[in-house]
Amino acid sequence: MVEKNKGRKEKVVTREYIINLLKRLHGFTFKKKAPNAIKEIRKFAQKAMGAMDVRVDVKLNKQI
Repeated sequence: MVEKNKGRKEKVVTREYIINLLKRLHGFTFKKKAPNAIKEIRKFAQKAMGAMDVRVDVKLNKQI
């Protein structure tokens, strides 16, 4: 009998980028800047890493 391979775990990838949030959030009102900043960071990370599952660190969320 052939054993079924268990799904392999994907490695956690950590990268550092500089994102110009001023350019991406131009025109948003003050109260909507933080939620839209998180959305823009996720969108940038999805494009850069090619993965749909992007998680934002708690420390970064508090800084924004």
